[in-house]
Amino acid sequence: MEIKKYLHLADNQKLVKGDKMSKVTPLYKLLNSSLIQHGMFYEKLSVDESIVPYFGRHGAKMFGKEIHASKVPLSTRVVSDMVDVIQENSKTTRHTLYFDNFFNSYQLLVKLVGLKMRAIGTIRPYRSNGADAVMLPDNELRKQKRGAYDFRSDGNVYIVKWNDNAIVKIASNFMTHSPLRSTQRRVKGQRIEVPMTNIVRSYNIGMGGSDHLDRLAAAYRP
Repeated sequence: MEIKKYLHLADNQKLVKGDKMSKVTPLYKLLNSSLIQHGMFYEKLSVDESIVPYFGRHGAKMFGKEIHASKVPLSTRVVSDMVDVIQENSKTTRHTLYFDNFFNSYQLLVKLVGLKMRAIGTIRPYRSNGADAVMLPDNELRKQKRGAYDFRSDGNVYIVKWNDNAIVKIASNFMTHSPLRSTQRRVKGQRIEVPMTNIVRSYNIGMGGSDHLDRLAAAYRP
């Protein structure tokens, strides 16, 4: 409490009206400028959402309801804003973005092609631009051997279904299933080799940073 009493990050006489975070905005700006200097060296950059449970009173608290602030979906705006920051501050164009099905869509991947930005992400069926409807149905793919897959591509976006514990659906604007890899899975107490598409393997590697952050957030959550 003593720290909160004496630590001030902004001049109370110059707070921005309407900005509920204005008392800590200077610190956020300082952190962002520092992170931008050191964070753009990585070729693989992952995007993910995180929910922090909080039951106290706070002006910045948001509820899990759809926010109709723009015709462009929030998920697309988040990725687009990130691409803008990358292109403004990075000297290389060899970055690859990784995100889950909250963000990914056929339209977003096509947009990123135009921006010369590579991307991979899990995808929801209704965001696949009709590809899911012409691929092997999930219930049919489950009947096949573990590691079986089906795919579609229109030259811009590649979408694959892969049979694992559940059906995994991933889309990319630059990568395909080839070359096939392998991974180990435990079945009836024994480890077996299961074919894994290259795009799934790449996605698992690329999202490792976000998964690690989620584990740390859960471990240190009050």
